[in-house]
Amino acid sequence: MLRSYTEARKVFKVYDSDSKLAYQIFNKPHGYWPEIRETMLGWFDLHLKGIDHGAPKAEKAFEYLAEEKLMVFKKGKRPAEVISIAEYCKKKGAELKKTASRPSKADLKKILKFSELELKETHHYADRKSFALETTCGRMIPVSRRKPLDGANDYVIMQKSDFSNSESKKGIVLFDAYASGETADEDSVTTLNPYHTLSRALLWLGRTLYGEWCKEYALLTAWSRQTLGAENIELFGYKENGIVAILTAALLDEKLTVTTEETPSSFVFANRDSAKELSLVFCLPNILKWGDLDSAIDMNTAKVSFID
Repeated sequence: MLRSYTEARKVFKVYDSDSKLAYQIFNKPHGYWPEIRETMLGWFDLHLKGIDHGAPKAEKAFEYLAEEKLMVFKKGKRPAEVISIAEYCKKKGAELKKTASRPSKADLKKILKFSELELKETHHYADRKSFALETTCGRMIPVSRRKPLDGANDYVIMQKSDFSNSESKKGIVLFDAYASGETADEDSVTTLNPYHTLSRALLWLGRTLYGEWCKEYALLTAWSRQTLGAENIELFGYKENGIVAILTAALLDEKLTVTTEETPSSFVFANRDSAKELSLVFCLPNILKWGDLDSAIDMNTAKVSFID
């Protein structure tokens, strides 16, 4: 909010209207609390009616109405032509997929706001199984590694949150992606909607959380080849992380195997129940104007597998 205020104030000053812009912070949870409403009423009186001095104004007494009285249509009587958000998303998604442009890697990078991270230094820890990858932009990525059990140099790269005791004999590279695990903030780990606030903030700042995660999958792929001598690399992702694995494989100019588990097979809205399993990360503006997950899969020359 303060960042928006600071930028808007520059414009107000240009038009000699600095006195018409102000903000106030309330020590309350999200909502329209009485003190917020009273402050708003005083501000409106000054700037919309030209009266008083903008100080908080006591609001008139009112009673709350029952939800049934506030409904636009009687329960179960909504006209067929007035569709729900879920129905609109399903219909619009199908239309967009039909009219999508010819998918290209360059356009996908623009949608994801993807650019490659540059590795500055690899920090080794005493056990020689744990690392931290420091990038030139100052990001620290915690990484753990298990060597291949069969003598080959095949590796699976996945987020630590997706790992369960694997019976695979491949080597395993685990990492905490941006805002998860060791790099998580309180909002990402304690709320019912992880990544909600962060995803929204990144969109405001012209970035996407999928894009940030793709950057890290890409960096780990290059690092595994150069540092661990990995030959055949598989990207694994559980649920939404599977989408990141697919998109990363589409962006990189190399042959990567991808395995996903309980991952949506499309960005086209299916139904309300399936959407409950997704976070705001799934909101990737303009993706269906570009194509869909099947378009990204076609760009990858290796095998892509969906489990469940």
